[in-house]
Amino acid sequence: FKNRTINKLWYAYYAFPKIFGSGVWDVSRGIKVKVDGREVELPAGIGAFLVINIPSYSGGTDLWGKAPSASPLKKPATDDQMLELVGTYGPLYQGTIMAGMRHAIRIAQGKTIEVETKHPREGGPQPRKGACFQV
Repeated sequence: FKNRTINKLWYAYYAFPKIFGSGVWDVSRGIKVKVDGREVELPAGIGAFLVINIPSYSGGTDLWGKAPSASPLKKPATDDQMLELVGTYGPLYQGTIMAGMRHAIRIAQGKTIEVETKHPREGGPQPRKGACFQV
């Protein structure tokens, strides 16, 4: 790895499928989420979900966007004592959010969010039960 250009080509070679292809792991298949004790179904195909409690993310990016007036979900605020659960489809989708062209997928709002893995991801060193954490 003595040549900077060769290094960048290797990064591009490994990153290209993740950014433009189907290299993103579908989180909705392996995660179970409960918001305030109720199970919430994650949209199919999302590559990541974020639990936020502030209106901006990553240097001022508005993940929530402008919610329709008929939506039961309210815009995030630092003093509303609520957590927001949003999702993205992958790096390219997240880049369009940061550019202000889209917003993240609004999934749920609540005071507690519990995340449980349904099964361990393939490739682990040994079979083990899923994990659970609560925010």
